[in-house]
Amino acid sequence: MDLLRAYEPCEAVLKQQQLVLAIFRVSLQQRQMCNTMTWTAPKDTEKKEFARLVSKWHRRISERADMLLVLFIVLAQGSPAHGTWRDEAQDETRPTLQLPDYECHGAGQEARDVHEAVMLLLSAVELQGASPSNQKVWQGNASKFAKVPAVFEDICPFGWFLVRLSHWTSCVLAAWDHPSCKTFRSDPIRLTKLVLGAYGNHYGLQLHEELVVFWNTRWSHLLEYWVTAMQRLRNWQKPFAAAFDSTALRGIDCDDSSEVQDFAETDRTPLSPTWTVLRRRLEAAYHKGDENSQRISMHLTMFMWQDSIESHLEAQIKECPLGMLAVSLHRLVVYLRALSEQVPLQLSHVVQIFLKVEDAFPDLLPVLFETQWPLLTFLNMGAQIVQWRSRSGTGSYQTKPFTLDFFPTELLTSEAERKQLSSLATSGARLLGNIRQRLVAWPSDTYQKLLKALLRYLDADIHRPSSHHIVFMTTVYGQRYAKYLSGWLRRAAALGHLPRMLVFCLDAHAKEECDKAHLEPSFCIAGKQKTAANKFHMMAAIVNLGFDVLYLDFDVVLFKDPLPEILSHWDKAELLLTRDFGSECLNIGVVYAKAHADTAEFLQELIVWLWNHPYEFCQKAFAGMMGQEDIQCNDLFGDPVRAVPRWGFLESLNLFVTSTVYNGDVQGWTGDIDKIIIFHFLDSTGDVNHEFALKGGYVNLFDAFYDNPQLNLSDVDKPLYEQDHQIRALLMESRQLPPTRLWPCLNTDPASLPEWKKIQRNQILNRSELRPVEM
Repeated sequence: MDLLRAYEPCEAVLKQQQLVLAIFRVSLQQRQMCNTMTWTAPKDTEKKEFARLVSKWHRRISERADMLLVLFIVLAQGSPAHGTWRDEAQDETRPTLQLPDYECHGAGQEARDVHEAVMLLLSAVELQGASPSNQKVWQGNASKFAKVPAVFEDICPFGWFLVRLSHWTSCVLAAWDHPSCKTFRSDPIRLTKLVLGAYGNHYGLQLHEELVVFWNTRWSHLLEYWVTAMQRLRNWQKPFAAAFDSTALRGIDCDDSSEVQDFAETDRTPLSPTWTVLRRRLEAAYHKGDENSQRISMHLTMFMWQDSIESHLEAQIKECPLGMLAVSLHRLVVYLRALSEQVPLQLSHVVQIFLKVEDAFPDLLPVLFETQWPLLTFLNMGAQIVQWRSRSGTGSYQTKPFTLDFFPTELLTSEAERKQLSSLATSGARLLGNIRQRLVAWPSDTYQKLLKALLRYLDADIHRPSSHHIVFMTTVYGQRYAKYLSGWLRRAAALGHLPRMLVFCLDAHAKEECDKAHLEPSFCIAGKQKTAANKFHMMAAIVNLGFDVLYLDFDVVLFKDPLPEILSHWDKAELLLTRDFGSECLNIGVVYAKAHADTAEFLQELIVWLWNHPYEFCQKAFAGMMGQEDIQCNDLFGDPVRAVPRWGFLESLNLFVTSTVYNGDVQGWTGDIDKIIIFHFLDSTGDVNHEFALKGGYVNLFDAFYDNPQLNLSDVDKPLYEQDHQIRALLMESRQLPPTRLWPCLNTDPASLPEWKKIQRNQILNRSELRPVEM
């Protein structure tokens, strides 16, 4: 049924012949799974067909006694999550913002079965290898993957790529002795189609988005596993050798090529290099782990072909397609690490070069193993950078998994809902009614806990003479940080803010410590996704409910109550935040977001952008969505700045300040020590870059402030720097002379900036609507 394709996340349920009974039977777990998916409004013809089917199924079960109850449930729940049955009399539907199901959780058991089957195949490859005696095993696998219906490509495009890859692998190891293997002779696997979107994108992604999105999914983990397993096999290519064009393969590594055309010479790159020289440089950098070679190759690739004309690039691709692809992937890896605003442009180049390489080598997969260019290495490295794995093998706080602690509808709201926020925020009675209504609407577990916490907050706050309701929040996880929660909350309590302090606890350690330390354990809200992006999710959920929110990074110390200073600017802006001491860079360790339509829209635009660009650093994405930094070339890929509320800087020289870790021109504070309100000591990772840290190593200021027997954190009359002279010394180490200028917000040498960035920055600086308001 074509109309049900729009509802793929729950297709297994909707295809039940007894539709209404199926909805009644569906478990809460299944319902929650469906709620996490994106739904789109159907066309008029689809509505009529759906109504006809419901009517048909309704008649079939009309004799059942539970019919009325079932219909009541259907009607009470209304439209599926993140979508409406459009009424022509209505002016708007749900927003077009989406959080697609890239992981295919909504595909249910079918996706889980595919994932497990691929894992079993790769395990067998590792254990049994390409032994001829195991041909029946591989033929059985070929048959298994050949039977996965093609409709799975529509439901789960990236999962379909692994189906095709596993089918192809089974055929290779079975010496192609299976009827289903013939398909690969006429229709070889094309990476440009399956994971680069060059033949019609998936999920509405653009060419510069699809690969990085795939890299961040669980399906990419399986590709990494596949590469590792296949590289360990010997002579596995022999069964496929007949498909190779020997003449095309003769120059696969371009060893007989002459000088690389249009190469930009620098003081660190070889004069007139050949393709062979370039390949050996890359091999030395990534296969041998030679740091000097890696630095040279990184510099080499950053500066070559910067100003090449299209005809020259075409000539280089024709001369050495695999070499050009390797260079392009290498540049992409460099940009992912150091110059992320170049990533979209380089990704679009990679796709175009990939297309031409597959034209030269239609059966590209065995070529990737045959060549000495480190192409598979780059594909795996890109995935690892996007996933941002830490050295210990656990997820970095900057990872952005394609899963949420909330349902999308709890984060993304319609324009009509956003317009009601200002009036909702000023009425305690309406806030109560709104929360109670949402509590009975099957919320996510985390959202349910948030709603109950806000109910408790309103019980104490509703009778206060306030025109707005302000919630404080922080996020924390990890045993190392959790042990400081007691002191952190004790300081908040001393300043009178514990009754409004929500702690988003992203693991069991934080939840356990928060429950023990907080006077109101229901304010310790449990989550599971250990990511910095989760703070935006919680902020959006709170703002959407009509509450102002003051977000504080966990690595801050409250010297004074921040509210009086913040509220003195309350009517001037909807968003207040801090910046670096001596640069134009935003610092989102302290953010005040008002319950306002513009703020809510900005937060959800930010959430969706990060969802589709998971490689980007959260703070940079925040600044980019406000036009304060560049996150892509706007002329080519569109302006990401869509909804910027009135915003302003909290005073970041003497009141809301940072420690000096790397650069005294950019970090620190100036003025009087007794004026400091919040000290942000910049410890989000528990480590520093020892090469650039001013002290040459890591200093644990959590111990200094929150595990220090000299301090009485409950005493607000005696400043902390008077309770312990070492605290005064720590603060004074970060005290600087007033900055004479604000440095531009750059993370690289200005000389290496692309021309488009210089032009775009000047254009944005002239946009008055993006400037901060005067405080």
